Amino acid sequence: HLASISSSSGALILATDMIYHFEYVKKFQTCLQCPLSATCCSHRPALSDFPDQKLLSMIMLIKAADLCNVIRPFDVAERWGTCLQTEFYDQVTYI
Repeated sequence: HLASISSSSGALILATDMIYHFEYVKKFQTCLQCPLSATCCSHRPALSDFPDQKLLSMIMLIKAADLCNVIRPFDVAERWGTCLQTEFYDQVTYI
């Protein structure tokens, strides 16, 4: 169970990498158009790409939260950015 949590956590962190943004969006759109129970959709991503819709949904929620900072009022975005910088610095410092 711990390995599953660790794997999911890693996938969620990596999902914020903008290199894969459009790939995740496309998979999510496809998933919304064609539920896993449908047998008519040959264009549906392979289940091995995302073993369950739950992980893909969590990835999309993390992406939305990650991207929303740029539309917040500046004072809120600035405080949030400062907190993230502190967290990143602390992670590097304590490794």
